[in-house]
Amino acid sequence: MSIGFIAFVALRRDHSKALSWFLKAVEKGEPRSMELLGEIYARGAGVERNYTKAFEWLTLASKHHLYSAYNGIGYLYVKGYGVDSKNYTKAKEYFEKAAENDEVGGHYNLGVMFLKGIGVKRDVRLACKYFIVAANNGQPKAFYQLAKIFHLGVGFKKNVPLGSTLYPRKKGNLSNIEVVLHRHMDGETTEYEELRAENGVFSLSRRVEAQESLSVAIEAHNKEDIEKFSKRTVKVTKENNQACKKLLKLMGVPVVEAPSEAEAQCGALCKVGKATSHLLLYRRG
Repeated sequence: MSIGFIAFVALRRDHSKALSWFLKAVEKGEPRSMELLGEIYARGAGVERNYTKAFEWLTLASKHHLYSAYNGIGYLYVKGYGVDSKNYTKAKEYFEKAAENDEVGGHYNLGVMFLKGIGVKRDVRLACKYFIVAANNGQPKAFYQLAKIFHLGVGFKKNVPLGSTLYPRKKGNLSNIEVVLHRHMDGETTEYEELRAENGVFSLSRRVEAQESLSVAIEAHNKEDIEKFSKRTVKVTKENNQACKKLLKLMGVPVVEAPSEAEAQCGALCKVGKATSHLLLYRRG
């Protein structure tokens, strides 16, 4: 029996050595090193910041069909760094080239341009479409942009549950909630439509899923499923709660409204002997 060992070596950050190795890789025609050298000069990481050199290296990388380099070039045109002047038209062209070649950064950067109206007419709907593509391909910033748009109601009706679902996500797939996103963008969803995320994959809330299952059951004339899914689609509103509390008080039945979890409030009341049988009404969200 043979035993293999893996050695893990911790290296100290050394920009000079990194630069040396990247230059050696460039001599071998490695395009990724060209792009990294462009980033090094753009950031001034271990070298004096030089946007002109950054532009030259990124351009060279793009000529080797490294499409991610188009994003760096586009950024330089947006800022006017290393080029004659700011040029939003050229920036957009480079971002589009990146997007056309399935480079996720291109979709994200186009989304930012249309969200903020940088060199283009502001179009939040189009920005969202770009962000959805970027998010589906692993761009964490795209989740944040989508969350902010729906949480604050930027360009669309505010949808706090939808925005809150997206905020903490840094990865995952939006394919299961694209229908909700697009329906909300079309003004078809309500403020209370919910989503959940399990194992990094978004899906509709059980209530929304039940609505879809109910439609199928109705078409199939399945009475058992109609009854089952009808119960799952019920959504108690604030008005419903107020009406019930008013009715109970008129009947002389005391009502306690839990500040948080109803089950915990029930348990606490029973534990101190203040209730043995009671009705507790509360509203989530």
